[in-house]
Amino acid sequence: MGAFATHTYMVIDDLRTSVFTVTSADGTAIAYERIGDGPPLVLVHGTAGHRIDWREVEPALAESFTLYVVERRGRGESGDAEGYDIEREYADVAAVVERAAAEADPDAPVSLLGHSYGAICALHAVRETDAVDRLVLYEPPLGDVPEPDGAAADIERLRREDGPDAATAAFLRDAVGLSDVVIDSMRGDELWRARLDAISTVPREIRATQTDRFDPAAFADVAVPTTLLLGGDSPPAMRRAVASVADALPDAAVVTVEGCAHMAMHADPAQFVAAVLDALDESD
Repeated sequence: MGAFATHTYMVIDDLRTSVFTVTSADGTAIAYERIGDGPPLVLVHGTAGHRIDWREVEPALAESFTLYVVERRGRGESGDAEGYDIEREYADVAAVVERAAAEADPDAPVSLLGHSYGAICALHAVRETDAVDRLVLYEPPLGDVPEPDGAAADIERLRREDGPDAATAAFLRDAVGLSDVVIDSMRGDELWRARLDAISTVPREIRATQTDRFDPAAFADVAVPTTLLLGGDSPPAMRRAVASVADALPDAAVVTVEGCAHMAMHADPAQFVAAVLDALDESD
């Protein structure tokens, strides 16, 4: 995996408005930031993530889009509910998409970008709303992406016995594949603190990916043009997972982000942005 970019976030406060909330189908308040100017682009972060996961790519994306940066349930300023069900997250994303569509010009396309677990949520959300015009998914871990037996319980144990820092480091090392050197370089910054806040949600998301089986037939009628982004250095299991999703969708293409693995928006923000902008180019 490529070295991470330095974690200094570009200042875009002149583009940022504030944190808003939308009420999801189960009554949970889902927070999002709205940034930039242009047609809407909804961003959905992954496991152990937070809305600030996108800070390194926001400035470039906000030049072309109004970003609706989702903070998934169970962290930050979003609410949560008793008893986790991943399907509630699909509804959460759909609710933000509907808000974005309602606030946009009537003829403005609405695009949706999800990373990792957030890409799973984004993929399913397009079955709950007809407001999405284009979909970009970075490595949804569906199908043939194994999680070690006991991974969720291990994170719970580490968080309980050694604290959130140890649990977060273990998840990023064992599940995401980051080296100890990269993990140590992340400690202490704003995003690391956000990951510590989100680590309590990781076990339930691991269990959801282990128990929810990808059904290609369920997406046979999803006509939204979709680009699946794949890190050039990602392992074979992730390549197979991305291919299986692409094969299930009627209008899908796979684009490789060279020299990156699962965390391309941090490892190579410029290349990540270029791939997203190309996927959302209406002239194609």
